[in-house]
Amino acid sequence: MRNYQDLGTERVGKLMFKLSMPAMILMLLHAMLGILDTWFIAQLGAQPLAAVTLCHPIQSLLLAVAGAAGTGINSLMSRSLGAKNEAQCNNVAWHTLLLGVSFGIFFTWVGFQWMDEMLMLMGAGPNTLEQCQTYLQLYLWAVPGILLPILFSGLVVGEGNTVLPLAVGLLETVLDVFLDSLFIRGFWIIPPLGIRGAATATILSQSVGALLYIFVLRRKNSILRWKLQDFSFQISLVKEIFRVGFPSLLPALLDAALFLLLNRMLMGYGYTEVAAIGLLMHVRMFCLLPVISLGRGSLPIAGFAFGARSFDRLKETVLKAMACSLFLLCLGWYGTQFHTPFILQWFTTDPVLAEEGVQCLKLATLFLPLAGPFMILLDILQVTGMSITSMWLSLMRLLCVQAPLLLLGSNFFGVTGVWLSLAGTDFIAAAFLPGFLRIFWNHLYPVYARKQTKRKRGVVYLWHRLKFWLRY
Repeated sequence: MRNYQDLGTERVGKLMFKLSMPAMILMLLHAMLGILDTWFIAQLGAQPLAAVTLCHPIQSLLLAVAGAAGTGINSLMSRSLGAKNEAQCNNVAWHTLLLGVSFGIFFTWVGFQWMDEMLMLMGAGPNTLEQCQTYLQLYLWAVPGILLPILFSGLVVGEGNTVLPLAVGLLETVLDVFLDSLFIRGFWIIPPLGIRGAATATILSQSVGALLYIFVLRRKNSILRWKLQDFSFQISLVKEIFRVGFPSLLPALLDAALFLLLNRMLMGYGYTEVAAIGLLMHVRMFCLLPVISLGRGSLPIAGFAFGARSFDRLKETVLKAMACSLFLLCLGWYGTQFHTPFILQWFTTDPVLAEEGVQCLKLATLFLPLAGPFMILLDILQVTGMSITSMWLSLMRLLCVQAPLLLLGSNFFGVTGVWLSLAGTDFIAAAFLPGFLRIFWNHLYPVYARKQTKRKRGVVYLWHRLKFWLRY
C-alpha cells in the first residue's frame, strides 16, 4: 500500500484482496499443517483422538485468557506509541512478560492440583481417562510457552508488525508436525511415544516460539529496551489490559464451556463420537480461516471509512466482505457435503470412526456458508465502536441459540440431533442478520440524516449503487 490514504480512496474490492490475501495464505498453510498434526494423532486410533478432543476445553480456556490479554496489550502498546511515550511502552512490555510467567505458573499449578476433577467434568470415562491424564500431564508443562507467544504477539502487532505473529505461528506448527512424526511413531534412537509424543512435540514447538519472540523483541531496531529501571508495577495497567480484552474474553469462555457440554453429551454415546467432533472442529476451522483473514483485511478499510464519516464506503465494505465470505464458505460446504469420505480418509482408516465422521461432517456443516456474514458483522462492530454489541451478539448466539438446540437435539434425536443442532445454530443466527444490520445502519446514521437521505433511497438509487459496487 502506497500510504494510509489508500484506505479511503482505493477500490474496496482491490484493497480487501490486498490486505486479506497474505494472512489468508499463511493461515491456510497453518491450518493444513494443523490437520496433518491431527492426522498423526488419529493414526493412533479413535481413543487417543477422543482423549485429545476431551482436553480441548482446557486449551480453549488458556487461549481465551491469553487472547484477551493480548488484545489489551496490543491496544496499550499502540496508544503508548501514538503518544510517543517510550517509557510506557517498555513498562507495558515488562507487564506482558510478568503476566505470561505468572499466568503460566498459576494455570500449571491449577491443572496438576485438580486434573482428575477437570477431566471427569469434561466427560472423560474409563476408556479415555488414562489417555487424557497422560496427555494433560505433559501438556501442562507447556502452558508458559503457550501463553507467552500469544501475549508477545500483542506487543509486536502494537509496533505495527502484523506478519510476524502469523510467521511464528506457522513455524511453531511446522515444528510441531515434524516432532510429531518423530515422537509419536519413533525414529532411530527415539522410541515410539504415542500420545506422550504429541504432548512433547507441543511443549518443544511452543517453547521455540516463545524464545523466537524474545529474540525479536530484543532486536536493535525495536523501541523496547528491556531495562529493569523501566519497570514499575501498576495495577492500573493490568486492569486496562483486561478492560479492553474483556468483550472478547467472555464469549470465548462461554464457547469453551459449551464445547465441554458437547463433549459430555457425546461421551454418553461413546468415544467414537467424541473423536468425530474432534475431526469436525479441525475441518470446520480450515473452512473458516479464509473468512477470518477476510475479516482482518476488512477492518482497516471499515475503520478508516468510519473515522472519515464515509458511511456509504463503510456499508460497501461490510456487504462486499459478507458476499465474499459467503462465496468462500460455499467452496468449503461443497467439499464437506459431496466429498466427505475423501476428506476423512486423510485422517483415519478406522471404518467405525469414518462412518460416524461422514454423518457428523455432513449434518453439522449443512448451513456452513451462513456463518460467514455473521462473523464479518462481529468484526466490523468492534472496529466501529460497538464492541459491547458484538460481545452481546456472540453471547446470544451461544446462550440463546446453540445451548438450547444442543439440549433439545440430544434429547429428541440422540447423536443425530447433536450434529443437526450445530447446523441449526448457523441457520438461526443468519436469520437474524438483517435485523442486526438494520441496528448497525441506525448506529451509523443519526435520525435526522436518515430522514434527509430517505427520499433518494429508491429502486433507481439501489440499482446505481449495485452497478458501482459490482465494478470493483
